Amino acid sequence: MISPHGVLMAIIALFAVLAPSCNGAPRARRGVPRIIVDTDPAMTVLQPQFPFPTDIDDDLALLFALYQQQRGELVIEGIVTTFGNANQSSTHADMLRLAAEAGIQAPIHAGADFNSSLLEKTPGTDFMAASLKHPLNPWEKPPTLVNIGSMHTLASVVSQHPDLVSNLGDVVLLGGTTVMNKPISTNVFANLNFKADPRATNVVLGMPVRKVAIPMDLCMQVLWTQREYDLITQPACADSVASAHLPRIQQ
Repeated sequence: MISPHGVLMAIIALFAVLAPSCNGAPRARRGVPRIIVDTDPAMTVLQPQFPFPTDIDDDLALLFALYQQQRGELVIEGIVTTFGNANQSSTHADMLRLAAEAGIQAPIHAGADFNSSLLEKTPGTDFMAASLKHPLNPWEKPPTLVNIGSMHTLASVVSQHPDLVSNLGDVVLLGGTTVMNKPISTNVFANLNFKADPRATNVVLGMPVRKVAIPMDLCMQVLWTQREYDLITQPACADSVASAHLPRIQQ
């Protein structure tokens, strides 16, 4: 069983992880949403100094997004690697490896690391800001920002460019909890994404725009079972990315 962190994203990703080799041809659709994923993937990161392995939920969520793109259900416009499950250099290396293994073609931009200033520019903040500045046709929507790592990148962009808040479209956040009303930094039930940089989290939660949050207590309601592991090991999925990393997924 994987860590509670982001379990919901992992279970949502499950059938998509299997899908490229198990579920048939992709479907194309018109007017699909564009997304920018801000993430801290760490499936291949080794941190022996810690008692538990790094979380794998971001990697599985990215595989799910890739599968949805192959079906014509969304377009991955770009990926920003941030800190959280590991430091930024480690999450960036993991993302590059995942992209090579899974065939992810979206541009990948390095974000900030632990203890970075919100006013520090990175390739990731520059990319996200440029995407929000891009003029849209009247029938177009801004890209959906899918934040499944720390909240630093988005907080940094709106801190450096307050005028871009009005350009935001849908904002999806993985983090937090609806129970135990305590400060994020001291709440053991709060999701790591919100705890990794409480200052950035406060900036993002304070933005006067609609946000969709997936809290930890919702994630805890959805867990993997033996059935899901059995699906990954079926012969039809032998060449899938999930199958290649099955020992890591089983930790």
